[in-house]
Formats: sequence, C-alpha cells, structure tokens
Amino acid sequence: AGRGGRGAGGGGGAGAMVRLFRTLHVPNATPSEAFAFIAHFDNFEKFDPGVRSAKVAEDSLAPYGVGTKYSLVTLFQGKESDMTYETTDFMPPQRVVLKGEGGTARATDKIEFAPSEKGGTEITYTADIVLKWPWKLGTPFVRGSLQKLADEAISGMKEAFAKNAHKQQ
Repeated sequence: AGRGGRGAGGGGGAGAMVRLFRTLHVPNATPSEAFAFIAHFDNFEKFDPGVRSAKVAEDSLAPYGVGTKYSLVTLFQGKESDMTYETTDFMPPQRVVLKGEGGTARATDKIEFAPSEKGGTEITYTADIVLKWPWKLGTPFVRGSLQKLADEAISGMKEAFAKNAHKQQ
C-alpha cells in the first residue's frame, strides 16, 4: 500500500498503471483517530511490510499537512528502493492524498476515512502505481505481486489498529 502513481511519461498508456483498491473497517477508532495515525505517512513503517523505513524528509517545509514530504525505503520482490512522497491533499478527518516518486515508479495514494454504520471507521485506500521505463514493460508480470503487497499492507494496518497503535502516538 505505501506505493501508488499516475503518468509515467514516455507514452505510459493505461495498461502500464496498476490500481490497488482496498477497504478496511476499523471498529476501535474514530475517523479523526484513524486519520491522525494513517495521514502521518511516517507511521507506515510500523505496519506495512513493503515499507522498510519512513520519515518526514529533512527538506519538508510542513510538519504534517499539504507540502509535507516523506522519505521512504520500500521493499518489493526483495529489492529496496528510495521513494519521496509529498502530501498534496490534506482534509482531516476525511482524506489525505500523497504523490510519490522513486527510481522505478511514480505513485498516487489516496486514503479516505468515513464513519462506519457498524461503529468505528471505514478506510478506503486507493494506490495508483506506474512503473517507469524500462520497468513498465514488466507491469503485467508484477501486477499480482503488487496486489499481494497491498493485501499485506492492509492486513498490517488492521493489526496495528487492533493493537491500538493509533492511541500510542
């Protein structure tokens, strides 16, 4: 989940993008609590196995909000990659959007929070990932691996909320 993108340049085409879409019910967090935990993208290293490390970038002008930059080291198919994300939309407690770029991919992650009819919060996570040239040629071959990575990230997120990680910030 911590990886998503739009527009790889060089004639990317719709077939080169992978959209990951997941929903999660969090019974023990209000939308404000869930937003505060997830919108701070540096928390992703706590639960996403595809994120080796995440921190607010040294050149970030904002602590949290539009303009906040994050430095991530991601792990995919056994290889580490540096990515820089920037918060482009920050509407507590409803939505956060981050755009990321690394050597092999561009990403757009959109995370939305809403009160659940069952109590707690419904989180909707959409990540668009575009591999850059020449890696985009392999998009059809890594689509399944990216979907598995998204499942693992959501599973880790669910476990973090179950352990009340959002209350230990």
